[in-house]
Amino acid sequence: MKAKSKKIYFTNDFSVVNVNKLQGEGWVLRNARLAAADTSVEPADEYGGDVPLHYKRSSGALAKVDVAVGITPELQEVIDVTKAECEKVVEENTQLKKKIEILEQANGNSSEVLSENSRLKDAVVLADKAAKAAEEQVVSMQAEFDAFKNSVPAMQARIAEIEAGDSVLAQENETATNDYENWSNDQLKEFLASKNIGYKPSATKAELLKLIPKE
Repeated sequence: MKAKSKKIYFTNDFSVVNVNKLQGEGWVLRNARLAAADTSVEPADEYGGDVPLHYKRSSGALAKVDVAVGITPELQEVIDVTKAECEKVVEENTQLKKKIEILEQANGNSSEVLSENSRLKDAVVLADKAAKAAEEQVVSMQAEFDAFKNSVPAMQARIAEIEAGDSVLAQENETATNDYENWSNDQLKEFLASKNIGYKPSATKAELLKLIPKE
């Protein structure tokens, strides 16, 4: 009965997919880094993968076979999935960076927003005080008006005051209107012209006054 051959494969890839594939092909896996640092040579019928240099230089009955592992469909699927996940992570990272920029910009403007908010609050407080003062004034005026309406003597006194004021104003207007002595020559000439009363351009103020009709 022929003895089973021993096949050693040197690798640094101990992923599940790679280990299952190589072991399914009958390989015994060894860490390529550790084997390169070890000067001893482990006997085997075949060697594959990253075979250390001192294994390749060994002679005698040791067989030296350098086998290249191809990419199986299963391994390619794992690679594609990993690549897709990597691209997804990159895209998410880009989106996160954009969000961070937006947040940083918003944080930079927060002081201005707080300042404006404080100013608006102060304005609201002042407006509220002004509204309350106006409301109190309206209430006071309404109370005075109600009291005035309910007081006949106060109403009579106010009516007399208004009539007296109107009389004085009328007298002042009449005096101001008929006080021709204080008018200038130009004013007298304009008045005479409005009444269609002729006058000499060289007339004196006294002559102009004589032309004004007596009322």
